[in-house]
Formats: sequence, C-alpha cells, structure tokens
Amino acid sequence: MNKSNLHKHALQFSQKVDYGLFLLTILAKKSSEMVNSLRKIAESEKMSFFFLQKIARDLVKAGMISSERGKEGGYRLKKNPRDISLKQIIEVLEGPVAVMSCLMKGKRLKMLCERREQCHIRSQLLEINTEIESMLKSVNLEYFLSGKNEELP
Repeated sequence: MNKSNLHKHALQFSQKVDYGLFLLTILAKKSSEMVNSLRKIAESEKMSFFFLQKIARDLVKAGMISSERGKEGGYRLKKNPRDISLKQIIEVLEGPVAVMSCLMKGKRLKMLCERREQCHIRSQLLEINTEIESMLKSVNLEYFLSGKNEELP
C-alpha cells in the first residue's frame, strides 16, 4: 500500500466512534457507583479532552452515560454493557449506518443519490448494508470487555 492511500480505508470507524467506544469501555470497567473524571481519562489515555467532552455530551443525550457536575463530578455508565450495541454507539456519534449514501435513513435524506430509483445495484447494496447492521447490532459493549488482546497485525 503506498503512503497516499494509507489513510483511505473503506468501512472504517471514525475517530469519534473509536474514542467513544474507548470511553464507554473505560466507564464500563469502573464501578457504576463511582464517577470518573473526563479530564483524568483524557490525560491518562492521551486523548483530546475537548474532543472527548463532545463525545461524552452525545453519549449523555443518548442515555448511555450520566454526568455529575461539580468538583467531585464526572461520568459513569448508565446502561448495562449488554444493552449497548456497537450499532447504537455508531449511530449516536456518527448517524445512520450505511455503506452508500443512497441507503441512509432519517435526517440525511437530502444526501441521497439522484439515480436511486433506477440503480441496478441498490438491492444488493441494501442486502449488504442489512447484514452489516445486523452484525453491528449483535456486538455489544460487553464484548469489548472480554479481555481478548490478540496480537495485532
């Protein structure tokens, strides 16, 4: 792979999803009785505090985590890790899961392809998209807590 294509990957999670998933797993590993400082998490994990703060706001709005203000404030996981799917995390942070813009639902309808109605591959793409959505729905936050740390390529 040449260097110009190094950062061009299809079906890649965004950094927002990556950080959100990372934050959720950190909170899931901690006691639900304990609040966790976002600043401390950002410092210890070498993440942007402000970016993590934006992500945390989205996760609070979605009811996945809760926040407490004040000097001793912080964040905690609000739902059971089994009840938070990877699909939900992606949709909260990035919007609908779609392999092609013509398959998007909801607020992003304006981005639909002009050829949507006469597209000869749309039904196959829809089938692929449905399989991906199904897989993402079947993987929950608990899966990421399993401790499997296989050697990466």
